[in-house]
Amino acid sequence: MRIRSFFACLLSLAVFACGDDDGATPTPDAGSPGVDAASPMPEDAGGLPPLELEDPADGFTRHVIDDAALGPAFGDLADLDGDGDLDIVYGHFGLLENPTRLPNGEVVIYRQGDSIEDWTREAVVRPEDALQWPNDVTFEDVDEDGDLDVLVPHGFLICNLFRRPCGGLAWFENEGGEWVRHTLIEAGNDEFYHLGLLEDLDGDGRLDLLTVAELFSPMGEGGARTVWFRGADTPERFETTPRTILADAGGSVPEPYDVDEDGDLDIVTAEFFTGTASFVWIEQVSAPTAESDGEWTRHVIDTEPGPSIEMFVVEGLFEAGDRWAVGSNHVNVHEEGIDSAIFGYRIPDGEDAREESWARTVFSEGIVAKENEGVERNAAPGIFGEGDIDGDGDTDFVVSGDGDPDVYWLEQIDGAFETHVLQPNLPQAGGMKVADLDGDGRAEILVSGYEQNVVLLFQHD
Repeated sequence: MRIRSFFACLLSLAVFACGDDDGATPTPDAGSPGVDAASPMPEDAGGLPPLELEDPADGFTRHVIDDAALGPAFGDLADLDGDGDLDIVYGHFGLLENPTRLPNGEVVIYRQGDSIEDWTREAVVRPEDALQWPNDVTFEDVDEDGDLDVLVPHGFLICNLFRRPCGGLAWFENEGGEWVRHTLIEAGNDEFYHLGLLEDLDGDGRLDLLTVAELFSPMGEGGARTVWFRGADTPERFETTPRTILADAGGSVPEPYDVDEDGDLDIVTAEFFTGTASFVWIEQVSAPTAESDGEWTRHVIDTEPGPSIEMFVVEGLFEAGDRWAVGSNHVNVHEEGIDSAIFGYRIPDGEDAREESWARTVFSEGIVAKENEGVERNAAPGIFGEGDIDGDGDTDFVVSGDGDPDVYWLEQIDGAFETHVLQPNLPQAGGMKVADLDGDGRAEILVSGYEQNVVLLFQHD
């Protein structure tokens, strides 16, 4: 995602020199949103244009959490304070206004008050922390002390193209409301990280960190390697040099899952930067140890959908016991001639997953990126999530159109999906989480608009 902004900035490089000393957008002054460690939601948008949104789909109520979020992208949900309802953590990319300077990002917690219309904003990462492109931030008990910390992978290809690499990996320890930074990979790395996952991969009783290091060079060369950081008895909690599971394999959002049902964790993932497959799974043949990274084998699920950005597993999607790997490609049919959609693959049972092809089923229709204009490069779909959106007891999906400006939901009806527009004209949307935030028995949908600088909730009436 964020392809359109990336290419607009790329054009700027041909016109302006990247000459600033720090390469970052100036820190907002004290009146700007997100500066105070804890504050009520801002009453104004800090100089942003007034929020203008079209009405959501009939049958849905929309709630505005924050209309002064600076480039929100990825969010996570958890009960941070133990009060029984869910809070939100969000990564904000910042405003890409100056063609010679990349913005510093923010990571913001929204604590839920008495209802889903009552939120208090708290900063975990501020612009002065000089962390750029905070990606799929998550609540995790990293230090296993009983409270939730925040894991922050960061960086993106745009930094490399500006010749200011900004990749890195950090986590922020929850010290009673204060957030203490622990750095695994210093900011400024050529490789960038999108999502971190905690698993005890080597079976030593300590959590390890699974992630993917991605690379895109100024010459247009891409790559990815799936890596792990072994758990350690240090303040950082992990070794600070990643160990490689597989080079030239993996994508932004890996999912640990026992695909072949042999009792250990494999990895399911989309691939975007490798250029060789759309969706793959990585089989754990032997487990990693302190001395070895283990043995892993990459299996191609599909190559035809083209570059892809997300895949995860849904169990019991249509019937008890079934297992489906569901993924989104990220293409422009007008340029590449490849249909853009959400795809489903029923996972064969047991060891058959290694031997049999996984048949592709198209779940969505009509999610199509806009035609490119000038330096814009639009692609669709974007990220997506799953849950019972309409309260009828089955699994639906919410989908960011990304380069298609609409947000969609896929309603499950009689073993298939019907595609509906949830929110028109919210390009480069993020979030895409489905959960009951306030415990009233109905699911809410977390959605953000990168271009409109807004964080929203939707609820089916």
